[in-house]
Amino acid sequence: KLLNRAHLSTDYIDKQNLISKLNLLELLQKYERYNCLDSHYESNYYKRIEKSLSFIPEEFQIAALTLFANAFYVGESILSDSLIYLYKEIENQFGDKGNLNDSMHVFEVDPSGLIESFFRTNKIGGRLDTSAFSRIKSPGEFINALSTYQSCEKLPNKDSLKDSIKGVLNKENWILLTDFSFSGTSLISDIKKLLNLRTLCFEKNAPKIIVCVQIVSSKVLDRIENELGADNLLVFYSQCYGDELRVVPKCVWSDESKKVPTCSLFETDKTVYEEVLKLCEWFAENYIDADPDHEMTASQSKLNTLAFGYKECGFTVIPQRNAPSNSLPIFWYTPSEKFLSKKQKEDPTSVEKWRYVPPFPRTVSRISQTTPGDGDLLEGLAKRESELRKMLSQIR
Repeated sequence: KLLNRAHLSTDYIDKQNLISKLNLLELLQKYERYNCLDSHYESNYYKRIEKSLSFIPEEFQIAALTLFANAFYVGESILSDSLIYLYKEIENQFGDKGNLNDSMHVFEVDPSGLIESFFRTNKIGGRLDTSAFSRIKSPGEFINALSTYQSCEKLPNKDSLKDSIKGVLNKENWILLTDFSFSGTSLISDIKKLLNLRTLCFEKNAPKIIVCVQIVSSKVLDRIENELGADNLLVFYSQCYGDELRVVPKCVWSDESKKVPTCSLFETDKTVYEEVLKLCEWFAENYIDADPDHEMTASQSKLNTLAFGYKECGFTVIPQRNAPSNSLPIFWYTPSEKFLSKKQKEDPTSVEKWRYVPPFPRTVSRISQTTPGDGDLLEGLAKRESELRKMLSQIR
């Protein structure tokens, strides 16, 4: 249709390698189907982007098509291999498999089954054996367990809780596992919790903290080094993405050069890059920034917008299991009922034109946007440090 309207030239198609890129994305999703599609969505990628383009004004359709052709799709097979790679890295650092399994406790950022996948993929036996592996899955759960045990003298299942805490305390290596970290918000928060817990729980012979990330951004690695220090922990990752897979707003470009960031998208065409920036800003203004369900998340941004995703990360990366909020919203945003109700009140006859259908609909992990509250519990433990140490000496 774009060709027929003479907006899209064959020279542009060739220069941007649109056909080969779209064919690759179609092929990848044929063998590793995007997980968040339901019966309302076409499995064919061409059909999905055709639907998405129908909601976008003609002036932005070429930029949108080019952007959709540059989605960086990460299949589950790659993510599975990354778990093997991460375990091998730990193994090479800390010895043979048998001794390593006996000496490690695995935490997970925002538990969602990754620990089980890590054990299963690496053929680590006994994952359900509580005498070998504590059932505490996250730093937050460990904080809650310590706080509960300390404050509830007559807790009915106190012995079970004691065994879980002991299972963490007696391990030489604390491994913090996560799948993707593009802004570092959740990951760095959990690393800080583990560092504080280690200080509170151990005067000597403290466990090593090993961070394992399947996909990480260079921005997060810089944050970990600058905010936490390289001496406090080890960081292993299987893939690292930088500006080459990002669309970065102009106001965060280098103040010195004011040039388009180093980027492998759009065949390094500055004109296309700037058209995509305009597209993202248009999409935010008309859709996600106008959606009441996303007001709180947008307010956490320096720019007070989600035009470029959470914390202006602007990634075009789409993992098979779920599009991250750090990727561009035009890939994953689905209008909420509140947004559609607002449009219905404004003009009942045009509400359907606002029912945007993204090519990679996202399953939202947090709806209420509330904090877990374990930070306050950790502060409480720190205030009673001497009592905590005495209690832990009895548990070990």
